[in-house]
Amino acid sequence: MGVFIHEWARCEAQSRCSVGIDQFADWSSGSRRTAYNRLREFRESFPGVSTPSDLIVWPDGHPAPEAVERIDWTAALA
Repeated sequence: MGVFIHEWARCEAQSRCSVGIDQFADWSSGSRRTAYNRLREFRESFPGVSTPSDLIVWPDGHPAPEAVERIDWTAALA
């Protein structure tokens, strides 16, 4: 699940904004079906959370490519 959230963050960073499942699926190297299955599994793991965007805390308050590796994953996933 952590990999999925990290990939979602990378997609947001490249887009420089929050993304939805369709934008993530287009960005991802996997199939659209795989992206939707991963989101379903995410929602099962985090009840009440719509997308990984709701968990990602960007260091400077907004998605940016240089910020992906500075995300405090411990705090974001707590």
